[in-house]
Formats: sequence, C-alpha cells, structure tokens
Amino acid sequence: MAETEFLSGKREIISIGKESTYGTAVNPTIILGNNATWTPNNENSWLDNRGAGTGSTTQTYEISNKIVRGTLKFVPQDWMMLVFAIGQTTNTGSAPTVHTFSRKTGYTIPSFTLERKINATTDSVRTYDGCQCNRFTIEWNAGGSGAGGTGQYVFASMDVFARDITPGTTGAGSPTNPNLAGFQARNVTLTLNSSAKTHCIRGNIVIDTHLNDGRFSYYSSSSALKGESQMQLTTYSGEFTLHYTDNTEIDFWNNRVVVPGTNTLVFNRATDDNLTCTFTNLRIIAASDPTNLDGFNMITLRWVADDITFVANDINDQTYIT
Repeated sequence: MAETEFLSGKREIISIGKESTYGTAVNPTIILGNNATWTPNNENSWLDNRGAGTGSTTQTYEISNKIVRGTLKFVPQDWMMLVFAIGQTTNTGSAPTVHTFSRKTGYTIPSFTLERKINATTDSVRTYDGCQCNRFTIEWNAGGSGAGGTGQYVFASMDVFARDITPGTTGAGSPTNPNLAGFQARNVTLTLNSSAKTHCIRGNIVIDTHLNDGRFSYYSSSSALKGESQMQLTTYSGEFTLHYTDNTEIDFWNNRVVVPGTNTLVFNRATDDNLTCTFTNLRIIAASDPTNLDGFNMITLRWVADDITFVANDINDQTYIT
C-alpha cells in the first residue's frame, strides 16, 4: 500500500510582497521571519431563505459575502513588516541604514500579497491578495511562569483583512530570506521617566488601525469580495510587567498625569541593529500588583499613548519596503 504524504507545517514557507494596486497579487519577494505561522479565519456568508410558504421543515440558503481573514505570527528578523501598520518608511545612510516609519497622508494603508507554499511531491500553495493590517502586536516574555526562561524570542503578530484566496500548486516567485537571528526578549530595554527598568519581565505594544470592512452597497451584484479597507483611527496601547522595589511605578498611575521624562522601548540585537519606540504622552491607565506568596511581587502597567515613533537601525543595510 502506498504511503500517504501529509502536508507538514515544518515545510511551509510564508512570504509576502507589497502590492502596487490593492487586490492585484504580486510575486512575493520576502520570506517572513522565523517560526512564521498563518491562522486563517475564512468564511462564506450564507443567508437564510425563509417564508417559502410550504410545510417543509427544510431550510434553504443563498450565498452572500466571501470573508477572508487571518492572523500572521512570526519572530522578527527585521522590522520591515511595520510598514503595513504605519504606512511608509524613509531609508537613509548606511552601516547602519536608518529606517524611519511615518504615516501616509489620508486614510490609506499599504496592502500586500501573502503566499503559503507547503513543500511536497506536489506543492500546496495558497495565495492571499489584498492583505491589510487591522492590528499589529509586538510582544516579549523574558522569563517567569509559562515563559520557559530567559532568552525567549520576541514575537510579532498581525490581524489581517484580505480580499481573496487562490489555491494552487506552484509558487509565484523566488523570495529571499534575510537569514538573520531573531530578536530575543533578553535584549528588550524599557525606559520610563528617563530611567531604565532593568527588571521588566514581559510586555507588548498594540497598534490598532481600526480598518473598516471595505463593503458598500454600490458594489457589483456578481462580486462577493470586499473592497479596499481604510484606517479609521490609529490607537497605541499595551502592557509592561516588571518587578518593583518602591512606589515609583504605582505613582505613574496614581498621579493621573502623562508619564514625564523620556519614555522608550528598545529592541536591541547588536550595536546599530535595533528598533527604538519613542512614546508621545504615555499614560498609565491601570496598575495591578497582586500579592505573590511564592515569590517577588510584580506590577503590570496597562498603558495608552498618543503616538509612537518607530526608528530601526539596520547594520545589515537591508532595503526596507517604502
């Protein structure tokens, strides 16, 4: 009996390419960072058709919208994917190249094509076009319960709205892999009120673009696909969890004001190889420091900010998506 060849996730390559026109698929040019996974949330919307005036208990349906979404998660080898949450980058200098992220004028946000190629005797390829970032999260955990100890990777994840999916058996291009080490949690430095918090354990940054769903009543009756989504509002929020020695951190919340001084978060892999996140008007909206009878107490600061400036230094002089 012939052995059945199952598709293995370990043999899957996820790659992306920026689209010039929304929903027009391009050849993927970049293999996503280490440990990349895609979790789809695809649906076909079927509408109930009731009131047929018969005695039958059988239900009937009519096909409606096609809903294509998913969550992309990966270990960043660089910070290029931030462009899809923020808008654009300016690349200057060399050794390191400095990549400054900024908003585009208006409500547009870049779209990209995502390709999943699962290698087998006959490859399985799924191509998603019109992908847009509804939420971008950067998270890390350097140790503690459930983390597995110091040296864990930093992870990035994107909640994605897409236009359509095309299954196939051949890849559209030959993407490249930066072949760089992933960023690790032990290299993350949090600074609050101009003071480095050397005992920060874990945390996250969440960028919400609050995309609309791209569906309007003037579309063709023959199309079940969504149109281009737009940013309605960009918000920045997250959490920092750290050991503490005095009331400094609880005072950030108790004083009910913007945290003074310099407030930054730096992901530093090596000299001139980092991402610096500078907060504008950082506010602590909650501060939880429960008793821990099994060890040191920790405090979790839940925060929001008016804005975050992202600047990446790249000693490898990669050309970022603009």
